[in-house]
Amino acid sequence: GGLGHDEEGRFGGLQDEDEDEDDEALGLLGDNTKSRRVTELDLAKRYKRNSRASTNLMSVGRWCSGHVGGMLGSVGQCRCVQFPMLTEVRESYTRSKLKSDVIAGVTVGIMLVPQGLSYAMLAELPPIYGLYAGSVPLLAYAFLGTSRHMAVGPFALISLAVAETVNPIYDSQLKPEEYINAVLVLSMMVGLFQLGMAVMRLGIITSFLSDSVMSGFTNAAAILVSTSQLKHLVGMDFPDSDVLPTYYHLVTHLSEVNVTSFIMGSLGVVMLWGVKKLNTKYCKSVPIPEQLLLVVVATGVTVAFGFHESPFNISLVGDVPQGLPSFKLPSVSYELVRSLMKGTAVVSLLSYIISISMVKIFAMKYEYSVNSNQELVALGAANLIGSLFGAYPSSGSLSRTALVAAVGGETQVHGLVTAGVILVVLWFATSTFYYLPKCVLASIVFMAIKNLVDLEEAKELWRVSKPDFAVWLASFLSTVVYGTETGMVYGVGFSIAVTVLRNSRPNVAVLGKLPGSHLYRNIANYPEAREVPGVTILRIDAEINFTNKDFIEECLRSAIEPGTGARPHFTSTPRTKCVSQRKNKFSLLQSHSLAFNT
Repeated sequence: GGLGHDEEGRFGGLQDEDEDEDDEALGLLGDNTKSRRVTELDLAKRYKRNSRASTNLMSVGRWCSGHVGGMLGSVGQCRCVQFPMLTEVRESYTRSKLKSDVIAGVTVGIMLVPQGLSYAMLAELPPIYGLYAGSVPLLAYAFLGTSRHMAVGPFALISLAVAETVNPIYDSQLKPEEYINAVLVLSMMVGLFQLGMAVMRLGIITSFLSDSVMSGFTNAAAILVSTSQLKHLVGMDFPDSDVLPTYYHLVTHLSEVNVTSFIMGSLGVVMLWGVKKLNTKYCKSVPIPEQLLLVVVATGVTVAFGFHESPFNISLVGDVPQGLPSFKLPSVSYELVRSLMKGTAVVSLLSYIISISMVKIFAMKYEYSVNSNQELVALGAANLIGSLFGAYPSSGSLSRTALVAAVGGETQVHGLVTAGVILVVLWFATSTFYYLPKCVLASIVFMAIKNLVDLEEAKELWRVSKPDFAVWLASFLSTVVYGTETGMVYGVGFSIAVTVLRNSRPNVAVLGKLPGSHLYRNIANYPEAREVPGVTILRIDAEINFTNKDFIEECLRSAIEPGTGARPHFTSTPRTKCVSQRKNKFSLLQSHSLAFNT
Protein backbone atom coordinates (compact mmCIF):
# COMPACT_ATOMS: atom_id res chain seq x y z
CA GLY A 1 0.00 0.00 0.00
CA GLY A 2 0.95 3.65 -0.36
CA LEU A 3 2.00 6.07 2.31
CA GLY A 4 -0.49 6.12 5.14
CA HIS A 5 -2.50 3.15 3.84
CA ASP A 6 -2.74 -0.19 5.50
CA GLU A 7 -1.20 -3.28 3.89
CA GLU A 8 -4.35 -4.05 1.92
CA GLY A 9 -4.84 -0.45 0.78
CA ARG A 10 -7.97 0.11 2.92
CA PHE A 11 -8.92 3.61 3.98
CA GLY A 12 -12.33 3.12 5.58
CA GLY A 13 -13.46 6.49 4.20
CA LEU A 14 -14.32 8.64 1.23
CA GLN A 15 -11.81 10.01 -1.25
CA ASP A 16 -13.89 11.59 -3.98
CA GLU A 17 -17.39 12.90 -4.30
CA ASP A 18 -17.88 11.07 -7.57
CA GLU A 19 -17.01 7.62 -6.22
CA ASP A 20 -20.26 5.99 -5.17
CA GLU A 21 -18.46 2.97 -3.76
CA ASP A 22 -16.86 5.08 -1.07
CA ASP A 23 -20.14 6.73 -0.22
CA GLU A 24 -21.67 3.33 0.45
CA ALA A 25 -19.17 2.91 3.26
CA LEU A 26 -21.11 5.49 5.21
CA GLY A 27 -24.19 3.29 5.14
CA LEU A 28 -23.29 2.18 8.67
CA LEU A 29 -24.87 5.42 9.90
CA GLY A 30 -28.27 4.78 8.35
CA ASP A 31 -31.25 6.96 9.16
CA ASN A 32 -31.53 5.83 12.74
CA THR A 33 -28.19 6.66 14.32
CA LYS A 34 -29.39 6.08 17.89
CA SER A 35 -29.75 2.36 17.29
CA ARG A 36 -26.18 2.20 16.02
CA ARG A 37 -24.69 3.72 19.20
CA VAL A 38 -21.48 4.62 17.38
CA THR A 39 -19.01 6.19 19.77
CA GLU A 40 -15.70 7.92 19.27
CA LEU A 41 -13.95 4.91 20.79
CA ASP A 42 -15.60 2.57 18.26
CA LEU A 43 -14.46 4.80 15.39
CA ALA A 44 -10.94 4.98 16.71
CA LYS A 45 -10.74 1.19 17.00
CA ARG A 46 -12.19 0.69 13.52
CA TYR A 47 -9.69 3.08 11.95
CA LYS A 48 -6.87 1.63 13.95
CA ARG A 49 -7.62 -1.82 12.53
CA ASN A 50 -7.70 -0.41 9.01
CA SER A 51 -4.45 1.51 9.44
CA ARG A 52 -1.48 -0.74 10.23
CA ALA A 53 0.95 2.15 10.70
CA SER A 54 1.27 3.32 14.28
CA THR A 55 2.34 6.84 13.30
CA ASN A 56 2.78 8.88 10.17
CA LEU A 57 6.49 9.04 10.86
CA MET A 58 6.73 5.25 10.91
CA SER A 59 4.77 5.11 7.66
CA VAL A 60 7.18 7.52 6.01
CA GLY A 61 10.16 5.60 7.28
CA ARG A 62 8.77 2.28 6.09
CA TRP A 63 7.94 3.76 2.67
CA CYS A 64 11.39 5.33 2.27
CA SER A 65 13.25 2.22 3.39
CA GLY A 66 11.23 0.02 1.06
CA HIS A 67 11.66 2.38 -1.88
CA VAL A 68 15.40 2.89 -1.37
CA GLY A 69 15.86 -0.81 -0.74
CA GLY A 70 14.08 -1.58 -3.97
CA MET A 71 16.34 0.83 -5.84
CA LEU A 72 19.48 -0.69 -4.36
CA GLY A 73 18.23 -4.16 -5.08
CA SER A 74 17.57 -3.22 -8.68
CA VAL A 75 21.24 -2.35 -9.16
CA GLY A 76 22.20 -5.98 -9.11
CA GLN A 77 19.18 -7.16 -11.09
CA CYS A 78 18.93 -4.37 -13.69
CA ARG A 79 19.52 -5.53 -17.25
CA CYS A 80 20.55 -2.17 -18.62
CA VAL A 81 22.09 -3.34 -21.91
CA GLN A 82 19.28 -3.99 -24.36
CA PHE A 83 19.19 -3.42 -28.11
CA PRO A 84 15.54 -2.90 -29.09
CA MET A 85 16.33 -1.92 -32.70
CA LEU A 86 18.28 -5.13 -33.38
CA THR A 87 15.42 -7.19 -31.96
CA GLU A 88 12.86 -5.44 -34.14
CA VAL A 89 15.01 -5.69 -37.26
CA ARG A 90 15.60 -9.38 -36.69
CA GLU A 91 11.95 -10.21 -36.07
CA SER A 92 9.83 -7.99 -38.31
CA TYR A 93 11.90 -5.79 -40.60
CA THR A 94 10.83 -5.53 -44.25
CA ARG A 95 11.92 -3.75 -47.41
CA SER A 96 9.05 -1.30 -47.15
CA LYS A 97 10.20 -0.31 -43.64
CA LEU A 98 13.75 0.08 -44.92
CA LYS A 99 12.53 2.40 -47.67
CA SER A 100 10.55 4.50 -45.18
CA ASP A 101 13.48 4.69 -42.77
CA VAL A 102 15.91 5.76 -45.50
CA ILE A 103 13.57 8.53 -46.68
CA ALA A 104 13.02 9.70 -43.10
CA GLY A 105 16.73 9.56 -42.26
CA VAL A 106 17.82 11.54 -45.31
CA THR A 107 15.09 14.13 -44.78
CA VAL A 108 16.01 14.64 -41.12
CA GLY A 109 19.72 14.72 -42.00
CA ILE A 110 19.11 17.56 -44.44
CA MET A 111 17.27 19.43 -41.69
CA LEU A 112 19.89 18.66 -39.05
CA VAL A 113 22.81 20.20 -40.96
CA PRO A 114 21.71 23.85 -40.63
CA GLN A 115 20.16 23.21 -37.20
CA GLY A 116 23.39 21.72 -35.90
CA LEU A 117 25.42 24.69 -37.11
CA SER A 118 22.93 27.10 -35.50
CA TYR A 119 22.60 25.32 -32.16
CA ALA A 120 26.39 25.04 -31.80
CA MET A 121 26.58 28.84 -32.02
CA LEU A 122 23.89 29.02 -29.36
CA ALA A 123 26.11 26.85 -27.15
CA GLU A 124 29.00 29.29 -27.84
CA LEU A 125 30.85 26.56 -29.76
CA PRO A 126 32.34 26.53 -33.27
CA PRO A 127 29.62 25.41 -35.74
CA ILE A 128 31.36 22.11 -36.49
CA TYR A 129 30.50 20.82 -33.00
CA GLY A 130 26.82 20.93 -33.87
CA LEU A 131 27.51 18.40 -36.63
CA TYR A 132 29.54 16.26 -34.23
CA ALA A 133 26.52 16.26 -31.87
CA GLY A 134 24.37 15.08 -34.79
CA SER A 135 26.47 12.04 -35.67
CA VAL A 136 27.87 9.72 -32.99
CA PRO A 137 25.09 10.29 -30.37
CA LEU A 138 22.51 9.27 -32.99
CA LEU A 139 24.32 5.98 -33.56
CA ALA A 140 24.36 5.19 -29.82
CA TYR A 141 20.69 6.05 -29.33
CA ALA A 142 19.60 4.14 -32.43
CA PHE A 143 20.82 0.85 -30.94
CA LEU A 144 19.63 1.46 -27.36
CA GLY A 145 16.47 3.59 -27.60
CA THR A 146 12.97 2.11 -27.41
CA SER A 147 11.23 4.88 -29.38
CA ARG A 148 10.74 4.29 -33.09
CA HIS A 149 10.50 7.98 -33.95
CA MET A 150 12.81 9.83 -31.56
CA ALA A 151 15.44 12.01 -33.28
CA VAL A 152 18.21 12.94 -30.85
CA GLY A 153 20.96 15.48 -31.33
CA PRO A 154 21.51 19.20 -30.65
CA PHE A 155 18.53 21.09 -29.22
CA ALA A 156 18.06 24.81 -28.56
CA LEU A 157 17.18 24.62 -24.85
CA ILE A 158 20.02 22.21 -24.05
CA SER A 159 22.46 24.33 -26.07
CA LEU A 160 21.50 27.38 -24.00
CA ALA A 161 21.89 25.45 -20.74
CA VAL A 162 25.35 24.27 -21.85
CA ALA A 163 26.49 27.82 -22.58
CA GLU A 164 25.17 29.14 -19.26
CA THR A 165 26.84 26.29 -17.37
CA VAL A 166 30.32 26.56 -18.88
CA ASN A 167 30.67 30.28 -19.72
CA PRO A 168 31.05 31.36 -16.05
CA ILE A 169 33.98 28.94 -15.77
CA TYR A 170 35.77 29.63 -19.07
CA ASP A 171 34.88 32.51 -21.36
CA SER A 172 34.19 31.12 -24.83
CA GLN A 173 35.84 34.15 -26.49
CA LEU A 174 38.93 34.51 -24.29
CA LYS A 175 39.69 30.81 -23.69
CA PRO A 176 38.08 28.86 -26.54
CA GLU A 177 40.10 25.67 -26.11
CA GLU A 178 39.43 25.44 -22.38
CA TYR A 179 35.76 26.20 -23.03
CA ILE A 180 35.43 23.39 -25.58
CA ASN A 181 37.15 20.93 -23.25
CA ALA A 182 34.83 21.91 -20.38
CA VAL A 183 31.78 21.37 -22.63
CA LEU A 184 32.98 17.88 -23.53
CA VAL A 185 33.60 17.11 -19.85
CA LEU A 186 30.07 18.31 -19.14
CA SER A 187 28.74 15.98 -21.85
CA MET A 188 30.62 13.07 -20.28
CA MET A 189 29.27 13.91 -16.82
CA VAL A 190 25.72 14.22 -18.17
CA GLY A 191 26.03 10.77 -19.73
CA LEU A 192 27.32 9.24 -16.49
CA PHE A 193 24.62 11.03 -14.47
CA GLN A 194 21.85 9.67 -16.71
CA LEU A 195 23.30 6.15 -16.67
CA GLY A 196 23.47 6.33 -12.88
CA MET A 197 19.84 7.41 -12.78
CA ALA A 198 18.96 4.45 -14.97
CA VAL A 199 20.79 1.95 -12.77
CA MET A 200 19.16 3.36 -9.63
CA ARG A 201 15.81 3.78 -11.43
CA LEU A 202 15.63 7.42 -10.42
CA GLY A 203 13.59 8.69 -13.32
CA ILE A 204 10.85 9.35 -10.76
CA ILE A 205 12.70 12.44 -9.48
CA THR A 206 11.57 14.30 -12.59
CA SER A 207 8.11 14.41 -10.98
CA PHE A 208 9.43 17.31 -8.85
CA LEU A 209 9.45 19.37 -12.05
CA SER A 210 5.77 20.18 -12.29
CA ASP A 211 4.10 21.36 -15.49
CA SER A 212 3.92 24.89 -14.06
CA VAL A 213 7.67 24.93 -13.38
CA MET A 214 8.56 23.55 -16.83
CA SER A 215 6.18 25.90 -18.65
CA GLY A 216 7.57 28.98 -16.91
CA PHE A 217 11.11 27.73 -17.45
CA THR A 218 10.73 27.08 -21.19
CA ASN A 219 9.02 30.43 -21.83
CA ALA A 220 11.85 32.19 -20.01
CA ALA A 221 14.38 30.10 -21.92
CA ALA A 222 12.90 31.39 -25.17
CA ILE A 223 13.76 34.92 -24.06
CA LEU A 224 17.30 33.88 -23.08
CA VAL A 225 17.82 32.10 -26.41
CA SER A 226 16.67 35.09 -28.44
CA THR A 227 18.85 37.40 -26.35
CA SER A 228 21.93 35.25 -26.89
CA GLN A 229 21.41 35.26 -30.68
CA LEU A 230 20.74 38.98 -30.93
CA LYS A 231 24.45 39.74 -31.43
CA HIS A 232 24.52 37.60 -34.58
CA LEU A 233 21.29 39.05 -35.91
CA VAL A 234 22.29 42.71 -35.59
CA GLY A 235 26.02 42.19 -36.16
CA MET A 236 27.33 43.80 -32.98
CA ASP A 237 28.91 42.68 -29.71
CA PHE A 238 27.32 43.20 -26.29
CA PRO A 239 29.36 43.73 -23.11
CA ASP A 240 26.86 41.79 -20.97
CA SER A 241 24.89 38.62 -21.74
CA ASP A 242 22.05 39.32 -19.27
CA VAL A 243 18.65 40.16 -20.70
CA LEU A 244 18.07 43.74 -19.52
CA PRO A 245 21.65 45.01 -20.04
CA THR A 246 21.68 43.49 -23.54
CA TYR A 247 18.54 45.27 -24.70
CA TYR A 248 19.57 48.49 -22.94
CA HIS A 249 22.89 48.43 -24.82
CA LEU A 250 21.04 47.77 -28.09
CA VAL A 251 18.70 50.74 -27.62
CA THR A 252 21.51 53.11 -26.65
CA HIS A 253 23.81 51.99 -29.50
CA LEU A 254 21.46 51.66 -32.44
CA SER A 255 24.00 53.39 -34.68
CA GLU A 256 26.31 50.38 -34.35
CA VAL A 257 23.76 47.90 -35.75
CA ASN A 258 24.80 46.25 -39.02
CA VAL A 259 21.72 47.04 -41.10
CA THR A 260 22.55 44.52 -43.83
CA SER A 261 22.96 41.74 -41.28
CA PHE A 262 19.67 42.66 -39.60
CA ILE A 263 17.76 42.78 -42.89
CA MET A 264 19.16 39.46 -44.11
CA GLY A 265 18.38 37.75 -40.79
CA SER A 266 14.86 39.18 -40.74
CA LEU A 267 14.25 38.07 -44.33
CA GLY A 268 15.52 34.64 -43.30
CA VAL A 269 12.83 34.43 -40.60
CA VAL A 270 10.17 35.46 -43.11
CA MET A 271 11.38 32.89 -45.62
CA LEU A 272 11.38 30.10 -43.04
CA TRP A 273 7.87 31.03 -41.96
CA GLY A 274 6.59 31.17 -45.54
CA VAL A 275 8.06 27.84 -46.63
CA LYS A 276 6.78 26.22 -43.44
CA LYS A 277 3.26 27.41 -44.25
CA LEU A 278 3.69 26.08 -47.79
CA ASN A 279 4.76 22.69 -46.42
CA THR A 280 1.77 22.58 -44.08
CA LYS A 281 -0.67 23.25 -46.89
CA TYR A 282 0.81 21.53 -49.96
CA CYS A 283 3.82 19.37 -49.06
CA LYS A 284 2.81 17.29 -46.04
CA SER A 285 4.22 13.98 -47.29
CA VAL A 286 7.61 15.25 -48.51
CA PRO A 287 8.20 18.74 -47.04
CA ILE A 288 10.60 21.25 -48.56
CA PRO A 289 13.74 21.53 -46.36
CA GLU A 290 13.22 25.21 -45.58
CA GLN A 291 16.31 25.57 -43.41
CA LEU A 292 18.65 24.01 -45.98
CA LEU A 293 17.00 26.09 -48.71
CA LEU A 294 17.64 29.24 -46.68
CA VAL A 295 21.29 28.28 -46.14
CA VAL A 296 21.83 27.70 -49.87
CA VAL A 297 20.07 30.92 -50.93
CA ALA A 298 21.79 33.09 -48.30
CA THR A 299 25.23 31.69 -49.13
CA GLY A 300 24.68 32.27 -52.85
CA VAL A 301 23.42 35.83 -52.34
CA THR A 302 26.35 36.65 -50.03
CA VAL A 303 28.92 35.46 -52.56
CA ALA A 304 27.14 37.06 -55.52
CA PHE A 305 26.79 40.54 -53.96
CA GLY A 306 29.88 40.49 -51.75
CA PHE A 307 27.97 41.11 -48.52
CA HIS A 308 30.97 39.82 -46.54
CA GLU A 309 33.10 42.69 -47.83
CA SER A 310 33.09 46.40 -47.11
CA PRO A 311 30.81 48.32 -46.68
CA PHE A 312 28.39 45.53 -45.69
CA ASN A 313 30.78 43.45 -43.53
CA ILE A 314 28.39 40.64 -42.67
CA SER A 315 29.95 38.11 -40.28
CA LEU A 316 30.49 34.66 -41.81
CA VAL A 317 30.87 31.18 -40.35
CA GLY A 318 34.33 30.93 -41.89
CA ASP A 319 36.54 27.85 -41.94
CA VAL A 320 34.84 24.61 -40.82
CA PRO A 321 37.25 21.69 -40.27
CA GLN A 322 36.80 18.82 -42.67
CA GLY A 323 36.84 15.18 -41.61
CA LEU A 324 35.10 12.71 -39.34
CA PRO A 325 35.09 13.24 -35.57
CA SER A 326 38.08 11.58 -33.95
CA PHE A 327 38.29 9.82 -30.61
CA LYS A 328 39.68 12.06 -27.88
CA LEU A 329 39.34 11.81 -24.11
CA PRO A 330 38.59 15.24 -22.58
CA SER A 331 41.00 16.61 -20.00
CA VAL A 332 39.37 16.14 -16.59
CA SER A 333 40.31 17.80 -13.31
CA TYR A 334 38.75 17.77 -9.86
CA GLU A 335 38.12 21.54 -9.89
CA LEU A 336 36.42 21.38 -13.27
CA VAL A 337 34.19 18.48 -12.24
CA ARG A 338 33.19 20.25 -9.02
CA SER A 339 32.37 23.44 -10.93
CA LEU A 340 30.15 21.53 -13.38
CA MET A 341 28.18 19.48 -10.85
CA LYS A 342 25.09 21.70 -10.61
CA GLY A 343 24.99 22.26 -14.35
CA THR A 344 25.29 18.52 -14.91
CA ALA A 345 22.17 17.83 -12.87
CA VAL A 346 20.19 20.57 -14.63
CA VAL A 347 21.23 19.55 -18.16
CA SER A 348 20.69 15.84 -17.41
CA LEU A 349 17.18 16.33 -16.07
CA LEU A 350 16.22 18.76 -18.84
CA SER A 351 17.50 16.39 -21.51
CA TYR A 352 15.58 13.45 -20.03
CA ILE A 353 12.33 15.36 -19.44
CA ILE A 354 12.30 16.80 -22.96
CA SER A 355 13.11 13.43 -24.51
CA ILE A 356 10.79 11.21 -22.48
CA SER A 357 7.88 13.58 -23.07
CA MET A 358 8.27 13.25 -26.82
CA VAL A 359 8.86 9.49 -26.59
CA LYS A 360 5.58 8.99 -24.74
CA ILE A 361 3.61 11.31 -27.03
CA PHE A 362 4.61 9.51 -30.21
CA ALA A 363 4.39 6.05 -28.61
CA MET A 364 0.80 6.79 -27.61
CA LYS A 365 -0.05 8.21 -31.02
CA TYR A 366 1.33 5.22 -32.94
CA GLU A 367 0.38 2.61 -30.33
CA TYR A 368 3.62 0.94 -29.30
CA SER A 369 5.28 0.52 -25.92
CA VAL A 370 8.43 2.22 -24.64
CA ASN A 371 10.62 1.75 -21.58
CA SER A 372 11.35 4.94 -19.63
CA ASN A 373 14.36 3.48 -17.86
CA GLN A 374 15.83 2.18 -21.12
CA GLU A 375 15.43 5.69 -22.53
CA LEU A 376 17.68 6.93 -19.72
CA VAL A 377 20.24 4.30 -20.70
CA ALA A 378 20.05 5.34 -24.36
CA LEU A 379 20.40 9.06 -23.62
CA GLY A 380 23.21 8.46 -21.13
CA ALA A 381 25.11 6.30 -23.60
CA ALA A 382 24.56 8.83 -26.40
CA ASN A 383 26.01 11.66 -24.30
CA LEU A 384 28.85 9.62 -22.82
CA ILE A 385 30.02 8.11 -26.10
CA GLY A 386 29.41 11.38 -27.94
CA SER A 387 31.68 13.28 -25.53
CA LEU A 388 34.57 11.10 -26.71
CA PHE A 389 33.97 12.24 -30.31
CA GLY A 390 33.47 15.97 -29.85
CA ALA A 391 29.71 16.03 -29.23
CA TYR A 392 28.17 18.33 -26.64
CA PRO A 393 25.07 17.20 -24.63
CA SER A 394 22.14 16.03 -26.74
CA SER A 395 18.44 15.41 -26.27
CA GLY A 396 15.36 14.70 -28.33
CA SER A 397 14.24 17.32 -30.84
CA LEU A 398 10.52 17.93 -31.26
CA SER A 399 10.77 19.32 -34.80
CA ARG A 400 12.97 16.49 -36.10
CA THR A 401 10.98 13.80 -34.28
CA ALA A 402 7.75 15.15 -35.73
CA LEU A 403 9.38 15.14 -39.18
CA VAL A 404 10.35 11.48 -38.79
CA ALA A 405 6.75 10.60 -38.02
CA ALA A 406 5.41 12.81 -40.84
CA VAL A 407 7.52 11.18 -43.57
CA GLY A 408 6.85 7.65 -42.32
CA GLY A 409 9.87 6.53 -40.29
CA GLU A 410 9.31 3.03 -38.91
CA THR A 411 12.31 2.13 -36.72
CA GLN A 412 15.51 3.64 -35.36
CA VAL A 413 17.23 2.66 -38.59
CA HIS A 414 16.32 6.21 -39.64
CA GLY A 415 18.73 7.43 -36.94
CA LEU A 416 21.56 5.44 -38.52
CA VAL A 417 20.75 6.98 -41.90
CA THR A 418 20.65 10.50 -40.43
CA ALA A 419 24.02 9.96 -38.76
CA GLY A 420 25.34 8.70 -42.10
CA VAL A 421 24.17 11.88 -43.84
CA ILE A 422 25.96 14.04 -41.24
CA LEU A 423 29.15 11.99 -41.54
CA VAL A 424 29.09 12.40 -45.34
CA VAL A 425 28.70 16.16 -44.92
CA LEU A 426 31.60 16.22 -42.44
CA TRP A 427 33.79 14.29 -44.87
CA PHE A 428 33.01 16.12 -48.10
CA ALA A 429 30.98 19.33 -47.71
CA THR A 430 32.21 21.45 -44.78
CA SER A 431 34.05 23.87 -47.09
CA THR A 432 30.68 25.01 -48.51
CA PHE A 433 29.80 26.64 -45.17
CA TYR A 434 32.59 29.23 -45.35
CA TYR A 435 30.38 31.99 -46.83
CA LEU A 436 27.34 31.17 -44.71
CA PRO A 437 26.23 34.34 -42.80
CA LYS A 438 25.87 33.97 -39.04
CA CYS A 439 22.74 36.13 -39.10
CA VAL A 440 21.04 33.40 -41.17
CA LEU A 441 21.91 30.77 -38.56
CA ALA A 442 20.50 33.14 -35.92
CA SER A 443 17.25 33.36 -37.89
CA ILE A 444 17.00 29.55 -37.77
CA VAL A 445 17.32 29.68 -33.98
CA PHE A 446 14.69 32.44 -33.75
CA MET A 447 12.23 30.26 -35.66
CA ALA A 448 13.06 27.24 -33.48
CA ILE A 449 12.24 29.02 -30.19
CA LYS A 450 8.70 29.59 -31.43
CA ASN A 451 7.93 26.08 -30.15
CA LEU A 452 9.09 27.06 -26.65
CA VAL A 453 6.63 29.92 -26.25
CA ASP A 454 3.24 28.99 -24.79
CA LEU A 455 1.54 31.84 -22.96
CA GLU A 456 -1.87 30.19 -23.22
CA GLU A 457 -0.94 27.83 -20.39
CA ALA A 458 -0.11 30.79 -18.16
CA LYS A 459 -3.52 32.32 -18.91
CA GLU A 460 -5.21 29.00 -18.12
CA LEU A 461 -3.32 28.67 -14.84
CA TRP A 462 -4.37 32.19 -13.84
CA ARG A 463 -7.98 31.28 -14.52
CA VAL A 464 -7.96 27.86 -12.86
CA SER A 465 -5.38 27.98 -10.06
CA LYS A 466 -3.68 31.08 -8.72
CA PRO A 467 -1.08 29.09 -6.71
CA ASP A 468 -0.02 27.21 -9.86
CA PHE A 469 0.22 30.51 -11.71
CA ALA A 470 2.43 31.81 -8.89
CA VAL A 471 4.73 28.81 -9.44
CA TRP A 472 4.79 29.52 -13.19
CA LEU A 473 5.62 33.17 -12.57
CA ALA A 474 8.37 32.37 -10.05
CA SER A 475 9.98 29.89 -12.44
CA PHE A 476 9.73 32.35 -15.34
CA LEU A 477 11.16 35.35 -13.50
CA SER A 478 13.95 33.46 -11.73
CA THR A 479 15.09 31.93 -15.04
CA VAL A 480 15.04 35.27 -16.87
CA VAL A 481 16.94 37.04 -14.08
CA TYR A 482 19.35 34.35 -12.88
CA GLY A 483 19.68 31.97 -15.86
CA THR A 484 18.75 28.34 -16.46
CA GLU A 485 20.66 26.68 -13.60
CA THR A 486 19.54 28.92 -10.75
CA GLY A 487 16.12 29.47 -12.31
CA MET A 488 15.41 25.74 -12.34
CA VAL A 489 16.44 25.38 -8.69
CA TYR A 490 14.31 28.36 -7.59
CA GLY A 491 11.34 27.14 -9.61
CA VAL A 492 11.43 23.67 -8.07
CA GLY A 493 11.95 25.08 -4.58
CA PHE A 494 9.01 27.47 -4.90
CA SER A 495 6.82 24.68 -6.28
CA ILE A 496 7.61 22.44 -3.30
CA ALA A 497 6.98 25.31 -0.88
CA VAL A 498 3.56 25.99 -2.44
CA THR A 499 2.69 22.31 -2.28
CA VAL A 500 3.59 22.12 1.41
CA LEU A 501 1.65 25.31 2.13
CA ARG A 502 -1.46 24.00 0.38
CA ASN A 503 -1.18 20.71 2.22
CA SER A 504 -0.90 22.53 5.56
CA ARG A 505 -4.43 23.94 5.16
CA PRO A 506 -6.35 21.32 3.20
CA ASN A 507 -9.91 21.64 2.00
CA VAL A 508 -12.38 20.44 4.64
CA ALA A 509 -15.84 19.47 3.42
CA VAL A 510 -18.94 18.78 5.49
CA LEU A 511 -20.90 15.84 4.06
CA GLY A 512 -24.63 15.27 4.07
CA LYS A 513 -26.81 12.41 2.90
CA LEU A 514 -28.68 12.73 -0.37
CA PRO A 515 -32.41 12.04 0.14
CA GLY A 516 -33.52 8.58 -0.92
CA SER A 517 -30.00 7.15 -1.23
CA HIS A 518 -26.99 5.99 0.75
CA LEU A 519 -24.76 8.60 -0.92
CA TYR A 520 -23.04 11.39 0.99
CA ARG A 521 -21.99 14.64 -0.71
CA ASN A 522 -20.44 17.99 0.12
CA ILE A 523 -23.35 20.10 1.34
CA ALA A 524 -21.75 23.21 -0.18
CA ASN A 525 -22.07 21.68 -3.65
CA TYR A 526 -25.28 19.72 -3.03
CA PRO A 527 -27.82 21.93 -1.20
CA GLU A 528 -30.30 19.04 -1.11
CA ALA A 529 -27.92 16.95 1.01
CA ARG A 530 -28.94 16.72 4.68
CA GLU A 531 -26.67 16.19 7.65
CA VAL A 532 -27.37 13.26 9.97
CA PRO A 533 -28.77 14.57 13.27
CA GLY A 534 -26.17 14.47 16.04
CA VAL A 535 -23.34 13.57 13.66
CA THR A 536 -20.80 15.73 11.82
CA ILE A 537 -19.15 14.07 8.85
CA LEU A 538 -15.94 15.78 7.74
CA ARG A 539 -13.93 14.90 4.65
CA ILE A 540 -10.36 16.17 4.64
CA ASP A 541 -8.93 16.28 1.13
CA ALA A 542 -5.33 15.56 2.07
CA GLU A 543 -3.17 13.10 3.92
CA ILE A 544 -2.70 13.84 7.60
CA ASN A 545 0.91 14.70 8.44
CA PHE A 546 2.95 17.09 10.58
CA THR A 547 2.28 20.06 8.29
CA ASN A 548 -1.50 20.00 8.70
CA LYS A 549 -2.14 18.20 11.99
CA ASP A 550 -2.73 21.43 13.94
CA PHE A 551 -5.18 22.75 11.37
CA ILE A 552 -7.08 19.45 11.28
CA GLU A 553 -7.19 19.36 15.07
CA GLU A 554 -8.79 22.81 15.06
CA CYS A 555 -11.34 21.57 12.54
CA LEU A 556 -12.28 18.63 14.77
CA ARG A 557 -12.46 20.72 17.93
CA SER A 558 -14.64 23.29 16.21
CA ALA A 559 -16.97 20.57 14.94
CA ILE A 560 -17.22 18.59 18.19
CA GLU A 561 -16.79 21.39 20.75
CA PRO A 562 -17.93 24.72 19.28
CA GLY A 563 -16.17 27.74 20.70
CA THR A 564 -12.81 26.00 21.25
CA GLY A 565 -9.89 26.91 19.06
CA ALA A 566 -9.96 28.90 15.86
CA ARG A 567 -12.80 27.97 13.60
CA PRO A 568 -11.60 26.62 10.24
CA HIS A 569 -12.98 27.85 6.96
CA PHE A 570 -15.18 25.00 5.85
CA THR A 571 -16.32 24.77 2.25
CA SER A 572 -19.87 25.36 3.53
CA THR A 573 -20.79 28.67 5.12
CA PRO A 574 -24.10 27.36 6.52
CA ARG A 575 -22.25 24.54 8.29
CA THR A 576 -19.93 26.97 10.06
CA LYS A 577 -22.96 28.72 11.52
CA CYS A 578 -24.43 25.38 12.54
CA VAL A 579 -21.26 24.47 14.43
CA SER A 580 -21.65 27.51 16.65
CA GLN A 581 -25.30 26.74 17.43
CA ARG A 582 -25.10 23.24 18.85
CA LYS A 583 -22.67 20.72 20.17
CA ASN A 584 -22.46 17.44 18.29
CA LYS A 585 -22.21 14.11 20.04
CA PHE A 586 -19.36 13.01 17.78
CA SER A 587 -17.75 13.59 14.38
CA LEU A 588 -17.01 11.03 11.70
CA LEU A 589 -13.74 11.89 9.96
CA GLN A 590 -13.09 10.93 6.35
CA SER A 591 -9.56 11.43 5.04
CA HIS A 592 -7.20 10.11 2.39
CA SER A 593 -4.77 8.79 4.99
CA LEU A 594 -5.02 8.03 8.70
CA ALA A 595 -2.55 6.80 11.29
CA PHE A 596 -3.05 6.57 15.08
CA ASN A 597 -0.53 6.60 17.87
CA THR A 598 -0.33 3.38 19.84
